[in-house]
Amino acid sequence: MYSTNTVENFSDILLYRRQIMYARGRSKRQENKEIVLEGKNLIVDALMAGARMKVLYFAGSDVLDDIPASLIGDADVYKVRYNDLKLWSDVVTPQGLLGIFELPTTDVPLQPASNPIPFTLICDSIRDAGNMGTLIRTAAAVGCQKFIATKGCVDIWNGKVLRSAVGGHFRVPIISNVTWPQIPGILPSSEDINVLIADNNKSVFTTSSLSAVDRIEQLKERNMFQHSNDISENLVNDDNDDDDDDDDGDYYYDTVRKEKKRDIKSVDLVEDDSYKDFELLNAYTKAPLKVDMYDTVDYTERHPVLIISGETTGISLPARKLAYDHFGRLVNIPMVDGIDSLNCTIAGSVIMYEISRQYRTQRNDSDED
Repeated sequence: MYSTNTVENFSDILLYRRQIMYARGRSKRQENKEIVLEGKNLIVDALMAGARMKVLYFAGSDVLDDIPASLIGDADVYKVRYNDLKLWSDVVTPQGLLGIFELPTTDVPLQPASNPIPFTLICDSIRDAGNMGTLIRTAAAVGCQKFIATKGCVDIWNGKVLRSAVGGHFRVPIISNVTWPQIPGILPSSEDINVLIADNNKSVFTTSSLSAVDRIEQLKERNMFQHSNDISENLVNDDNDDDDDDDDGDYYYDTVRKEKKRDIKSVDLVEDDSYKDFELLNAYTKAPLKVDMYDTVDYTERHPVLIISGETTGISLPARKLAYDHFGRLVNIPMVDGIDSLNCTIAGSVIMYEISRQYRTQRNDSDED
């Protein structure tokens, strides 16, 4: 059974307020490995998923009635005045419960789906907290295997994101703050993925599209030539180093050099430098992409990688590059005349559930056989 302490001293109030503010800020949060959760449902859901609560603040004894003592565990529990809690809260009308939790390891969810779908969602510059939270919630609901948030997206541990996700953070593997050069190394092999971009525009092949294709190929050939020259120079330098090392007969330096080469290889696997080439990226502006209606695509043929872009920024050039380089496509959702687009979370949810439906159907057919 937990014990409670009453916080009334002004200096203690300031101390706890500072702790909460640190857990909310991105830099201090990463340093202290803490997050803030508010409200009974979100706190209970996190505890049920296995998240570790470090401190619980409450205003009014009745608010603890729905939280089993066994879930609270060894957390410090403090009773505070409602007006103080309201100052600490980032909602207009707080429920009287606020918890500081240990920051979970998001790439390994606390409560993963029992039978996840081999499907990856990439959030491309989603900056609205409500949209991000809803996408996390939907991805968790369909059993998404991997959720990637690129650098430039809203902080996934933002209070509004957490409330909108309703516990989704603890049930889907999330990799956040990822740069585009790192994404190819996170995904399955190129031959095994089907890259799709949710979009309402129709791609039309024009002469400018043909020019874009030619320009992309020219720049790729140039980069390959430069890369081969760099490798040749490195090999020459390595051979010279080898001669010096053989003369010295120093095994240590030979081992260090081999380890350094191994590190370089691992970095090359993690990052694709072509995504840092702005001249090449600009060439993808008019690169042609096939367009299909969302319900005509076979998502089970290869691992689907669905890209959802922010409504204000639109599809980024790195997203277009990933799709074009992997023979991907745009997926449209039909709409009546006069409606230009859907909210990105609505569009993403519709497509995610179509992916889920096809995999469920495939699994059911396999069970029947």
